[in-house]
Amino acid sequence: MDSVIMGRVVTPQGTHPGWVAVRGEKIAEIGTGAAPNAATVVDYGDCLILPGSIDGQTHATNSKGLVGFAPASASALAGGVTTIVDMPYDTPLPLDIPERLTAKISAVAAHSLCDVALYATVTKESGLDHVEALIEGGVVAFKISSFESSPVRFPRIDEALTLDLLEKLAGRDLPLGLHNEDQEIVRSRTAKARAAGRDGIGAHSDSRPLAAELAATGQFLALGQAVGAHAHIVHISHEEGFAQVGAFAGIGAPVTGELCVHYLCFDPAHDGAQLGARMKVNPPIRTRCH
Repeated sequence: MDSVIMGRVVTPQGTHPGWVAVRGEKIAEIGTGAAPNAATVVDYGDCLILPGSIDGQTHATNSKGLVGFAPASASALAGGVTTIVDMPYDTPLPLDIPERLTAKISAVAAHSLCDVALYATVTKESGLDHVEALIEGGVVAFKISSFESSPVRFPRIDEALTLDLLEKLAGRDLPLGLHNEDQEIVRSRTAKARAAGRDGIGAHSDSRPLAAELAATGQFLALGQAVGAHAHIVHISHEEGFAQVGAFAGIGAPVTGELCVHYLCFDPAHDGAQLGARMKVNPPIRTRCH
């Protein structure tokens, strides 16, 4: 063996004193009692030896560009995450063409300290022209948004192009993820809040009502159901969103959904005064009484 790590090993069967033996870059064996001989042995005593976690949604390149993989991956490893799945809305341009995928893969090799999987996207300009090349380049999924945060970096993809992309991906083992907010509802409620002089995290949450999230979710899942493509909801902020996904799964549609951990940890009514704009996420963190 190349190395053995000793401590309290966490497995699906429980936690117990033991060791993990490594050969090359792979776990070769997990056991208790006498450990096998190895070039390197590290004993962590009563510390837990945990499997590496996967962070299914990161925006490593959101603020600093491709070099953002360095701090993002360092933070991931500090928290026990050994693989990050990075979204395609890079700064300054989204990952919708092969040249940007090549550049992003090079940035991962140069800057990331952990493993990385990559989403790609489409835009109104690129359409479906590069989907095959991006798949061949190794992306694990695609993501689009029903709300336009930026016309260039984070555009809204309308239902027609969404359907085209779902048809393109049908029959493949690649999900299409959706940032799920109804644009018309959100923009109308935002305008009403501004007209009333409301500001702050409470106004932000109220301007993005649950109805806006559920409406976008339901339409997207229906489009996926119609063509048999894997429709994945990337931001579910409320249990009713999972109920929607479960209902579509119940009729045989290939659908999935995920939850960001901050939806479980914070409440605007309780934490908004202290955290302020740091709680500004979309869909919003909702009050627990809802």
